[in-house]
Amino acid sequence: MRFILAVQLIVLLSFGFISSISSVSAQDDPFAIDVDDWPDIDEPFDDFPEEIDEPKSEPVVEKPPVKEPVVEKPPVKEPVAEKPPVKEPVAEKPPVKEPIVEKKQPIVKPEPVKTVAPKVSIPLPSVNSTVKRSGPPLILISRPVYAPYSTEAKTQYIAAIAESYFHFKIGMLPGFQVLSQEKIAHNLQYFRDFSRRVSRASYIETAKKLGASYLFYQEYEPQGKSVKFEIEVYSLADNNKVLSSTHNFDLKDFEDGLYECVMEIAGELVGSIPVDIQKILGENVLAKSSKSIERFGALVASAGEYSQAKAEAVIPEYEKVLKQESQFHIARYVTAAACAIANQFDKAIEHQDKLISIFGNSYPDLYLQLASYYREGGRHSDAIYAAEKAKQESTLEIPANIEIAMAYEAKGDLQRAQSEYLSILQKGGEDGEIYFQLALVSIGLGNLSQSSQYLSKAASAGRSLDRGDYYDLGLRYAALGTANDKAIEAFQNSMGIQKDNEDAWRQLAELYSNMGRQADAAECYISLFHISNEAYKDYLPKAGMIYESEGMREKAKDAYALFIARNYHNKEVNLRLAKLEVEDGNCDDAVELVYGMDTITGIGEDVRQIMQQCGQPERRVVIPTETGEQKKWAGVFFWRVVSGAVSLGGAGLGYFCNTKIDDNLKAYRDERRPHHVERLHDEIEKWQLMRNLSYMGAGVGAVSLSCSIALPILFSSRK
Repeated sequence: MRFILAVQLIVLLSFGFISSISSVSAQDDPFAIDVDDWPDIDEPFDDFPEEIDEPKSEPVVEKPPVKEPVVEKPPVKEPVAEKPPVKEPVAEKPPVKEPIVEKKQPIVKPEPVKTVAPKVSIPLPSVNSTVKRSGPPLILISRPVYAPYSTEAKTQYIAAIAESYFHFKIGMLPGFQVLSQEKIAHNLQYFRDFSRRVSRASYIETAKKLGASYLFYQEYEPQGKSVKFEIEVYSLADNNKVLSSTHNFDLKDFEDGLYECVMEIAGELVGSIPVDIQKILGENVLAKSSKSIERFGALVASAGEYSQAKAEAVIPEYEKVLKQESQFHIARYVTAAACAIANQFDKAIEHQDKLISIFGNSYPDLYLQLASYYREGGRHSDAIYAAEKAKQESTLEIPANIEIAMAYEAKGDLQRAQSEYLSILQKGGEDGEIYFQLALVSIGLGNLSQSSQYLSKAASAGRSLDRGDYYDLGLRYAALGTANDKAIEAFQNSMGIQKDNEDAWRQLAELYSNMGRQADAAECYISLFHISNEAYKDYLPKAGMIYESEGMREKAKDAYALFIARNYHNKEVNLRLAKLEVEDGNCDDAVELVYGMDTITGIGEDVRQIMQQCGQPERRVVIPTETGEQKKWAGVFFWRVVSGAVSLGGAGLGYFCNTKIDDNLKAYRDERRPHHVERLHDEIEKWQLMRNLSYMGAGVGAVSLSCSIALPILFSSRK
């Protein structure tokens, strides 16, 4: 059958090419016929661009003027020198002087392992105790709460951006200090979970616990292309609401709407706003593109509360936005804080320096944040210098002195740090925060009894310990090396109700490992994996190996099996689990785990032993070697390539000759001089001969190509 098909293929191809060559050669005399007329080819229609409706410019609605504070221009441009006293709220609030500011022109902007923590042995403040502290009044800014009692995901970016905006802008107000988002998160459950609604009462309780003087509470409700913000300011000292208002604005004017809220709060809290503060309050700090604002806000909302691993993962995404929007100052402010949590202090310092270059000495609190980044990055002298710059704002003297003392502590000069803290107490009076910092220094000095006394004083001053405080205590106890039990207790207390403090689990694992309690360290690794599978997937094999070395085979099997069940791939994990299954007599499971891995270098021999123990036949892999047949096929391939080249070359040359004939034929018909007519006649005949020979060569090449295909089939069928 193959023979018949091959012969038919040769005859068919040969007949076709010979017929075409014959038809070319047997053409009538070109001197007596007309040239063929080719039909016109219609040009394809151009694709018309889709009509895009130009956005209709909406009429600009002039917003009513915002209540704005009276400006008292000082003769010298130094806001530190003249600071208006902070207005003390009273029960019956007198009418506030309506400040007048230079109006800002409206801008249209297009299953973790459950570990039972031991009883707390650290003194705690009583529930009703008053927090004693010195320094400027603290403001706690809430995360904007989604007003309707339902779940909302698409507009969480509004809450994320607004929260960061208010932290940044209200932090500019002289005479006040804003509590950091990290500090609030350590004390308020679900604060960084944007899908959770946190009640007003929870915020008030947390603000009192942290010694805040004011609470700025806010709710938002998206309304199509606009949003409604309801803002409230509470004076916690007087137990009184001092401000309540509603703001409606278009999302395209998002920053202008938030600015109005800030100015209303500033007028209530400060009264008169210095000129330089007015200027930086009016600076645009959001991106020009609404898409960039939405994208960055969504990133912040999805990140939630940062751990070191989470911060490391999200920073590249933040920086992508910054590359596109270099003037997106809120994004840079948030990125700097994330870099510090990720221990990328050089990046944090770089971002903070850029903010300082824009807002300068008018925003001294930026220097205070920069000092903390320098300190945590090990640049202690720079930290002290930055804190000294912050002290130029008189109301920040005590926070700046605390930062200086912390820099000396980080530098290792614990005696100097202790001296600085005691000096602050003498100047500012009782302060629970200072007592807590003295407790940390005392641990570093190895004086645990003194540390306990300071913790008791901190509790008496109303200073309660949050998750971050317990974490700091754990680090100090662990570094001491002689108070491991206290370190374990502190780290366990820093886990929180949900046991989801990743950094604490990591420190606890390291501590257990240093103490030789490997099985406990493995439990920490399992807990970390349950918190974030992807971030801590490599901890499961590590835990499994520890369990194996400790003789805890079932736990080892569970760890390995969990790793494989989550579709992570590691040949070593498969092999280890297979060995354990063979020891338990589960040969079917063992074979399935390592099937096909017997040829892998390094583990192949172990796999073959498992197969033998399970009675599996040895797999033989046949590796083909070069034979005479393969050499013949190489020759056939070369034959086909040459034949194809001859065929294509002949056809191409023939086509070229045809064009020359057409050109000469046209000239021949128009020529009237006899000797020119004769020359053109000879030229046409020459090109005709060359054309015919080219087409014949193409035909021969085509026949040869068909033979190179058919003959191997023919001869292979005879074998």
